[in-house]
Amino acid sequence: MKSWRQKNLLVILMAVCYLAMEGWIPALAQSPTPDVPLPAGTAGPDRQPPIVPMDPSLQDPQKGKVVPSPNWLPAKTGRLYDVTMARQVAWGRPVGPSTVFAPEVNPIHVWFKIEGLGQGTIITAVWYFTSTEKPTEIGQGSVAVTSLFDWGEFNFELPKDNRWPVGNYRVELLVNGQPAAEVSFRVAVPEAGSPKPPTPKAIKKPQLDLKGEPEGFREELALLDKIKKDPSPANIEALAELRYQYALALTQMATKKKDEDAFRLAFLYAQSATELSSGNADYWSFLGQLYENMGEGALNEIMAEDALQKAVELNPQNDIFRLVLGKFYFRNEIFSSALKQFEMVLSRNPKRLSPSIISAMGSAYLFDSQYSRGVKFFRKLLEDQPEADSARLALAILAHQQKDTLLATGELNKIITRSQASQENRNYALKLLEEWKKEKP
Repeated sequence: MKSWRQKNLLVILMAVCYLAMEGWIPALAQSPTPDVPLPAGTAGPDRQPPIVPMDPSLQDPQKGKVVPSPNWLPAKTGRLYDVTMARQVAWGRPVGPSTVFAPEVNPIHVWFKIEGLGQGTIITAVWYFTSTEKPTEIGQGSVAVTSLFDWGEFNFELPKDNRWPVGNYRVELLVNGQPAAEVSFRVAVPEAGSPKPPTPKAIKKPQLDLKGEPEGFREELALLDKIKKDPSPANIEALAELRYQYALALTQMATKKKDEDAFRLAFLYAQSATELSSGNADYWSFLGQLYENMGEGALNEIMAEDALQKAVELNPQNDIFRLVLGKFYFRNEIFSSALKQFEMVLSRNPKRLSPSIISAMGSAYLFDSQYSRGVKFFRKLLEDQPEADSARLALAILAHQQKDTLLATGELNKIITRSQASQENRNYALKLLEEWKKEKP
């Protein structure tokens, strides 16, 4: 049999119309999907400004260079596995995987899955030419794990017009200097009549048409070229806004198609937007929501809270940013902080009142046993919004928890007798009165 408290809580949740908080995420751009030129410089703590890809040159530039790719995504949970050589990497997966490459293929990528590596872990790729008596190191590059994703990539790019020498090669992957995985491949001249591997242009990728551009992200490429010539603040801001818009569109697509790779790209674009324009509150609020949606975990929660708080600090008068932050606190059961944000918004703008906000507030007051605080707030709110029956229900329930029977029943009777009250709210009020009459004095 349910205890009085359990039954009362059940009625409370029903009466307050407990609704899952619905996001307050800005409207997403309506569009299909793209071949994405990824945000550059996302590969580690010592990264260059986000417009410039990381490019640790080798001592002998004629040997080529190892580049931690701009679309390198670090790990979420202990090993490197599924190591694959490929002609390119797109949407988080190897494209044209092979163990044999023609001399003109440039660059060649090594892609791998990651598991169990914490932030700050250094992953190193060492490339060897092995068709000699003793394997010869031809280059290496390193990158630090900085985020909670599950794959990574390096690529080896030869200088322009150079070709790979025919022979055998090996790539060794190290974790904090210790061997973790390796993969071998071969460079050979294709035999006559053998089918050609797909070129990047022949690979069909999703298209994202934000502005009637069927080929995808041409506008970003044009902006990047423009910034190389003129890195003015205005051009940087334009790139930040464009990447933010791409992040919105990718998030919509990822949600609709349940595409994890699209979500990861959205995260990279949102992160890049905040790096390019750190004073834009919209970018920080959206990034915070993406962090929260990445799943449970202390690090994600910390990063989400930091980003959402940054948005509020940058624009403290924006109600939406405070509601988003309040929603985050509520979901993480930090009820007093959630109430602070909700109260601030409704105190200065009662028109923001909605059943979902009242639902969250009423539940937060109850779960945190802040009955007096809730009664005081809702009484004040109802002076300005007397028709807000959801707030009146919450007030009645909180008053009942304080043993203030006169106030509690009085507020319920106001709902029952108000001609414009919904039948649903009247039914809730009547049910509460019936339940309370059954309680022992």
